[in-house]
Parts: sequence; C-alpha cells; structure tokens
Amino acid sequence: RARRGKKKQAAPMALQLAIEQGGILEHDAAESKKQGAAVWYKDEGGQHKCILLKLSLNDSTGKKVKKDVKVKCALRYADTGKIVENQSILRVWTEDGRKRGLSLKGGLLTVKARVEDVSKNHQGQCFCVEVSCDEEGIESVRTQKVHVRSKRNKRRRASTSPPRTRAPLPQVSEDGLPSSVAEWIQEAVSSLDEMRWRVSGVDYQMRNPNAIIDTLQRKYEKDIAPLLGENQKRKKPRSVPPMQAPS
Repeated sequence: RARRGKKKQAAPMALQLAIEQGGILEHDAAESKKQGAAVWYKDEGGQHKCILLKLSLNDSTGKKVKKDVKVKCALRYADTGKIVENQSILRVWTEDGRKRGLSLKGGLLTVKARVEDVSKNHQGQCFCVEVSCDEEGIESVRTQKVHVRSKRNKRRRASTSPPRTRAPLPQVSEDGLPSSVAEWIQEAVSSLDEMRWRVSGVDYQMRNPNAIIDTLQRKYEKDIAPLLGENQKRKKPRSVPPMQAPS
C-alpha cells in the first residue's frame, strides 16, 4: 500500500496594519499639488490639530482581523525612510487621551499624531508616521508624505509701496471732454493720493480727509452736475461726521 503523506500545515496568513486614507489631515490642496506631498500647517488650529490615524489589522486579502495587538509609532523621513533622530517632536495620543500602551482592540484603533517641528528645519524633507508591531508576522504601515509648515504667510500690501500704474488721465481734447470735467477728474485722482495712509516709524498716520472731500463735492455740484443734466445732480451731500484726533 502506498503510504499516505502527512498533510502539510498551512503557513499562518500574514497580517498587515493599515491606515485609512494614509492618514486624515487638513491640508492645502494647491500647495500640496506643487509640493508633491500633503502640506499641513501645524499651528493653524491650535495645539490639538493633528493627523488622524484610523488603524486596522487586515489579512492578505484586505479583510479586517479582530485581534488585540500592541503597536508603536515612529517618525521617519518619507523619501529616505530614515528614522528621525529626535523622536520627541512626534506626539501621539488616543481619543481617550492615552499616550502610552497603544493597542488595537478587536483589530481597530484611532490614534492622533502631531509633528511639533517644521520640514524647513529638516532640510525641507517630508515626514511620515510609521506604525509597527513587535509581534512576528504583522507588517508595519506608514502614512502618506506630509510636508509640515507652521502657518500660511499673510501677504500684506505695504503702504509705502509705489502706487499702481494708472491709465492716462483724460485730457480736454480727448472725446470732447469739457475742461471742467477733465480738471475735476485730475483733482479727484490727486486727492486720492493725498488721502493715503502714511507710515511714520511703526505707526500709520492719515490726515483728516473731510476738507478734501468737501472741496471735491462743491466742485462737482458747481461744475460737473450741470453738464450731466438735472437728473444727474447730486442730492444734498451726506454729512460726514468729524474724525476724532488720535489721543
């Protein structure tokens, strides 16, 4: 009789950790496209702003496995995979506030992660968070690439910057404009420049514009409105409350 061979035991199915969407975080879509990584502003939204890691334990087919396993998190450079020397810049905690002893319960765990330094201080390198398990046969997982920045730069137009280039002012000969209209337009444009804020040291200063406005209104009533017809005349000008002198 032919001897029946012993039935081979199937090798244990490999398990792997997974992170939903590679980590959920608020990011600047336009900047992320240019950077080639999720651009995350760590200081917009306070110290509790985080990267949300919804962890699960899956088998090789992607099916979730209900198993309790202990995990740990580490910060790496995304492109090289090199471990970040100063791991204290990575802060992790669970939804109930636990910072140690991270463990999947029934194969699931939600972790909040926060990187407390910017990529600029690391030669512009992107980070990723690696979640691993010491238990043999369970593959680790890493988040998507994250370029950490502090805050968006607020672009402020300097008050000392030169005025924008204007279209040429109308002349008397152009389009048959009456001289009074052309002169009033020129004076109005010049008055706008006089009403600009000026910088004196660290303070902004602005002269009371009421006298300039009153002069323009009177000239409009006298010289411009009659040329436009009775229906275009301004009604009684609005009274402008006097400006209070700075204390």
